Amino acid sequence: MQPVLRPNPQLNQIGETTAKYTGVGDKVRFFDCKFEDFISDRTYDLVFSLAAFFTADGRERENAQAYFGRIFDFLNPGGRLFYESTSFLIHNEGKIDPHQTASEETAVAISAQAVIQKDWTEQTGDQGGNRRFILAAKH
Repeated sequence: MQPVLRPNPQLNQIGETTAKYTGVGDKVRFFDCKFEDFISDRTYDLVFSLAAFFTADGRERENAQAYFGRIFDFLNPGGRLFYESTSFLIHNEGKIDPHQTASEETAVAISAQAVIQKDWTEQTGDQGGNRRFILAAKH
């Protein structure tokens, strides 16, 4: 039996500290649950998914259609999603990086429910890693 992996509590602490420092501590909340277990009592105009889908530590490995479908359920009509992938390598000695594959599955899942307004990839860090970014508006 595999252990149940919870979100990394240190990341929530970093988020809370950052929110306080930037003056929005009273306007944001952080939740200690996997996204697939998250229930919201409201909808939103903007959702950020920042390196939260298909994580390297295996804590978030849900199907892209289900994960992004849930995000679009939380968005108001015309609401926007800003997506940042986890880091991946391009042309990794002929191997396909599963994080790059996840970013491609993400684009398909997002385009099924939204208009992609911008989609780009940038090199990040000094080890040749890349991240994909997508800005999309719900249909």
